[in-house]
Formats: sequence, structure tokens, C-alpha cells
Amino acid sequence: MSVFSPIVAILIYFSASLGASHLIYNFLRRTVSFLSYLELASLTQLVALVVGTIALMGFTNLHTAEMRARIWGVKNRWRSFLKGAGFCLVLYPIVMVIVQLIQVIVTQFGDFPRNDQVALSVIKSLRAVPWLFWSFVVIIVTVVPFVEELLFRGFIQNFLVDYLGEKIGIGCASCIFAAFHYSPSQGIANIELMAGLFFMSYLIGIVYLREKSLFATIGMHAIFNAIGIFLFFFSM
Repeated sequence: MSVFSPIVAILIYFSASLGASHLIYNFLRRTVSFLSYLELASLTQLVALVVGTIALMGFTNLHTAEMRARIWGVKNRWRSFLKGAGFCLVLYPIVMVIVQLIQVIVTQFGDFPRNDQVALSVIKSLRAVPWLFWSFVVIIVTVVPFVEELLFRGFIQNFLVDYLGEKIGIGCASCIFAAFHYSPSQGIANIELMAGLFFMSYLIGIVYLREKSLFATIGMHAIFNAIGIFLFFFSM
């Protein structure tokens, strides 16, 4: 895979998402008066994410059949998805143990304030708006895993593995994936979150390489997000 593909994929996805956010927000603000600012901003995020996903899929379809086959992998998609989901159920506790160990180490340096992950903070703020609340839950479990795996595994990891080899390529792709989820509002909690995401991303990257199926990694990612939301419900 040439460097052109991952760079353009990143630009298309974020350009479409950010551009759509601005247009959608302004349109809804002028035409839908009954939405609060929170509802308006949240709905804008949802629609922009879908627009970015469609744009990225469109770019994927511009590639040759051989390259598309490499990105998506095997034809038995549901079997691969379920297999990936099973991998996640086995590996999730290991990732959480690592995150907890890192948290213990970090606390040795002081008692720092901790904020929820951005996606979970948004969901929590939408509890009083059921239709948006459940829309976000569905999007986080379905669309987010799909588009992130297409971008980070299908394009970025494939490119990096070609030029850096399997271990370093997966490691670099996982670093980019973890950095993508950094948020200044989370403070010191970024260390634990990004470490956990890096480790989980590395495992997902290995599965993608071995199973040769993007749907296996989508399954892992979807269950990872679903478990996170499930546990979040118990803390509400």
C-alpha cells in the first residue's frame, strides 16, 4: 500500500466529519428551534460521524479489487466478526488488569483528579434525552468500531506493516490509535486510557494480521466498546 492511501483516508474522514459538523450545526440551529444546545451539538456529532464514515467507505471503493480484498479480508464476514468478538471476551480482562496496574502506579505520584472518557461523558450528559442517549450507545457499538477499524487497521496498519514490518508496524499503528483518543479534559487519566487502548489495539492488530479479516477486528472493537458501556451503566 502506498503512503497516498492512508494519508488521503485520514484527510477525507476528518475533512468530511469536521466540514459536516459545521454545516449540520448551522443548518439545525436555523431550522430546528426545539432542540437544546446539548441536543443540537450531540445530534451534529452523530450525523457528522456517519457522513465521515460514508466518505471513507467511498474512498475505499476507489481502490483496486486486490487492495479492497486486502483491506476487508476474508469473505465469511459474520464468522470472522463472531470470532473477533470471542477473542475480545477472552482478552478484555487482561487489558483491564493492565489498566488497573498502571492506575496503581500513577497514584503513587499523587492523587490526581479523574474525569470520564469523552464518549462516556457525552452519554452521561444525555441521560435526560432518551432518543439521543440510545442513539449514541448504538453508534458507539456499531459505527465507531467500523470506521475506526477501517481507518486504523485497513489503511494505517497495512501501510506501516508494509514499510516497517509486522511488530513495529502494528506498534506504530497502535500508538496512533491511542493518541487519537487523547483528551485534555481527562487529565492524568489519559495515561491509563491510552495505555489500555494501545495494548488492546496491538492485540487487535495481531488478530487482523493473522485472521486477514477486518470484520474480526470490528467484532473485537465492538465488544470492547459494548463492555465499556455495559460497565458504565452500573456506575450511573
